[in-house]
Amino acid sequence: MAFNSIIALFLLGLLVQQNQAANLRVYVLAGQSNMEGQAETDTINATSGTYKNGTLRYQLKDPRTAKDFAKFWDSSRNNWTVLDKVKVWYNEAPGVQGVNGSIIPSPKANATFGNLSVGFGSGGDPEKIGPEYGFGFYMSEQSPDDYILIVKIAWGGKTLAYDFRPPSSAKAGAAGQDMYCVDPVKCGQVGHFYQVMIADMKKMLAPGAIATMFPDLQGMTPVVSGFGWFQGWNDGCDLNMTAAYETNMVNLIKDLRAEWNSPSLPGRKSRVLLRTAGRQAIN
Repeated sequence: MAFNSIIALFLLGLLVQQNQAANLRVYVLAGQSNMEGQAETDTINATSGTYKNGTLRYQLKDPRTAKDFAKFWDSSRNNWTVLDKVKVWYNEAPGVQGVNGSIIPSPKANATFGNLSVGFGSGGDPEKIGPEYGFGFYMSEQSPDDYILIVKIAWGGKTLAYDFRPPSSAKAGAAGQDMYCVDPVKCGQVGHFYQVMIADMKKMLAPGAIATMFPDLQGMTPVVSGFGWFQGWNDGCDLNMTAAYETNMVNLIKDLRAEWNSPSLPGRKSRVLLRTAGRQAIN
């Protein structure tokens, strides 16, 4: 027993030593319900008894998509593929949303985190996925030697104009001020969910926080390498919010670059570009 313990400590020490000079690529994915992830993996059609069209299981069996989706299934385990080098932390878990911030490092019941596979969709549902899934697999293929942490921070039904309102949009008289804002109180306030996102990331990047949840990342230095944004529906429901969206989006990018000390985020040097999902405003 003592000999095994010595070997285990030696291997752990070797792992830490190997990771000492390595950077951990951190990608932040934020937004509203589409970023939470509503895609279903195993839902059965109650009438036919087969997997519903569009689910991940269906895509595995459909001859038109089976080849492309084969990588998501580990036949040796007869289960979904797990990527050990791609980690995910998500603010939601069953019965928990972290609307006022999450405990980080997180207890298992407070957030959903682990190696990338299915189960990081809305609410931490074990049979749902979101954008983190395809993104994580793609990044793993592009950078097979890198360790990657995806930090997903999202809540349904949120606006950029108010909920994620960046500081530059709230500064009265500033060049980038949102001139279409009509709420006398919220116009001058930084959005609550913007503040939660920033606070959660500060806790995540604090020394030792990531390694507490992911011991195999011990000794690695986290570097914010990209930001993904999947949001827009709720702003599209209001003409003023729609008119202000470009200004608020530019301010969001600018403020996050400054917050995370990453001038090229997002941009030519970053590993992912920011994208927005929206639609035409409803009259």
